[in-house]
This record gives sequence, C-alpha cells and structure tokens, in this order.
Amino acid sequence: MRRNRRGGGFHQEFGGSGEDSFVAVVVTKLTGALLFILLLTMVIMALIPKADQAAAIAKEDRPDTPSLTLEIPDILPEAILGRRYEYAFSVRAGSDRPLIWSIRDPLPDGLSFDTQKGRLIGSVRDGSTESVALTIQVTDGRTVTGAVTTLPIWNPEKALASVNSPEISERHDPAIESWLSQGFGLALIWFGHIAGMGVVGRMQEHGPSDAGDEVGATRYGIYRAMIRLLSLGLSAFLIYWMIMQNG
Repeated sequence: MRRNRRGGGFHQEFGGSGEDSFVAVVVTKLTGALLFILLLTMVIMALIPKADQAAAIAKEDRPDTPSLTLEIPDILPEAILGRRYEYAFSVRAGSDRPLIWSIRDPLPDGLSFDTQKGRLIGSVRDGSTESVALTIQVTDGRTVTGAVTTLPIWNPEKALASVNSPEISERHDPAIESWLSQGFGLALIWFGHIAGMGVVGRMQEHGPSDAGDEVGATRYGIYRAMIRLLSLGLSAFLIYWMIMQNG
C-alpha cells in the first residue's frame, strides 16, 4: 500500500509487479496450446480405426494384384480334316477362383469349345478354309483376359488335288517336253545303247577263260539282245509320245 498526495488527499494502490503479469500471460497461452494439441490428438486417434477399416474394405473389393495371363501360341497345332482334334489352353491365375472360358469367333464345323476346361475338341468336317482366327477369353469373375491365335486346317484331299492339278503339270512339263520333242531323248537312248554294248564287249574280253566258247557266246549274246530290246522299246515309246504331242 502506498500513500499518494496528489489531488490533496490520500488513496491506496494495490497490485503486483510487471514481471508477475508477464508470467501469468505466458502460462495461460501455453495451457491453451496444450489443450488444443490434446484435443487434436484425440480426434486423430478416433479417425485412424475408421481409415484402416475403409482401406481393408477397399482392398477386398479390388482384384488381386496377380492378374490372369493366357499362355497361348500364335499358331495352334494343325487340325487335319476328318481326324480327332483336342487342344487345352493354359492360364496363369493369381487367385483360386473358378475360371470360365469363352470363345468369340465361330468355330469350324465339327469343333466345339469346353467353357469349363478351356479345350478345343472334335473333328473338323469342313476343309474349305486353310486357317481360322480365334479369340480366346477367360475370367475368374473379377478379371478378364484374352488372346488371339490361329488354327490351321489341313485338307489332305485338297493338297493331293493341288499336286495333281493341270496347272502344276503345265508349269513343270514344258521344258522337258521341248527337250524330248527335239530328238534329244532318242539320242540319249541310243547313246546308252552303244555304251551298254561296249560294256558287254569288255566283259566278254576280260571274262573267265574256263567257260566254253559256246556257252560264253550264248550268255553275252543274251545280254546284247536284252540291250537291243530295251533300246528299241524306249525308242518306240518316245516316238509314239512325240506323235501324240504334235497331234
């Protein structure tokens, strides 16, 4: 308490120092900050379980990370017309869910597709096409994947007919026909005739000397007769063929 004479009288003044007031203000602000941090921490702790639960639900709704992968070659094994055919497609799956197969393109007549096991089975009955493009799909209920492949079809009858077709004969025969029609064939036959006679003559000269002359002459005479008959027969056939070709 202090006395003051201002204004011609006495009065009393109560209060602390300036340092006490500053400390009181600082303590008040720190207390408020701590209460705010505590409240914010309680709110965050209350929201964390809900966030974890939402993440778990979202993870269950999302498909598994390993997706379906079809392992299909670009060209399937060849299907032969009229013969039994079977091919099983394979897939790598990231889950144990049951798989459902499907095929988008029409199959050749006689083939069918097993949607449970992913197999082509049957026997091709239509050989008019040489290959068929197929789009294979598989799903586990959550993920779908697909691939495109080609099924070649071989028709033995068609292949044999193409080999014996006139077009192929006309493509390969003209060179041989022109060579034979100019008489080279006859020259070749009689060149072989002369060579064969020469071989028989050398065989007779250097043959075994213990055989009688009459027996040896008969045997080598038979050889010469066979060579003459062969040469005459081939010449007659070639002459007949040249006459038929020239009309």
